[in-house]
Amino acid sequence: MDELKNFTENFRDDFEKESLPENHKERFILKLKREQKRDVVSHKTIQFMFYFAAASIALILILTPTLYLSKVYKNRALDSSDYVGVLEKRSQTITTMAESLTPQEKAIVLSTLDQLTFEAVSFESQLPECIKDGEREILIKSYYTPRIEGVDKLEKYTCQLINN
Repeated sequence: MDELKNFTENFRDDFEKESLPENHKERFILKLKREQKRDVVSHKTIQFMFYFAAASIALILILTPTLYLSKVYKNRALDSSDYVGVLEKRSQTITTMAESLTPQEKAIVLSTLDQLTFEAVSFESQLPECIKDGEREILIKSYYTPRIEGVDKLEKYTCQLINN
C-alpha cells in the first residue's frame, strides 16, 4: 500500500499533465445514473419484500385461529347420535352412488355398507351406567371412528367402480 502511495506522489505531475479521454464526463454521469437505478430497484425490491412479509403475517394471524377452532370443533366430544348421523348421511350417499353400478357390484357395495353400519342394539345403550363421561366418550369414539373410516373407504371404492 505504501508503495502505491509513494508511486502516486512521485509521479503526481505526470498524472496531472495527462489529459482525460474524450466524453469522460458523459460516461461518468451515465455510470452514476445506472448506479442510481440499481439503488431504486433494490429499494423497490425491499419494499416488495416488506409488503410480502406483512401480508404473510396477516394471513398467518387470520388462518391460525380458524384452523385451531376447526381442529377443536373436530376433536370435540361427540355422542353416539352424532356418529350415527354421520354414518347415515354417508350411507345415503353410497346408496345413491350404488344405483349406477351393475347389479353384482351394487350387491357387494350394499352388503359391505350394511356390515359397516348395522347395529341391532346401539353401542351406547350397551355401555354400563357406571362408566364416567370421559371414558364413555373415548369408547364411543373408538367404536364409531373405524366404522366411519370404513364407510369413507367404501365411498372411494364405489367412486372408482363408477369411473371405470
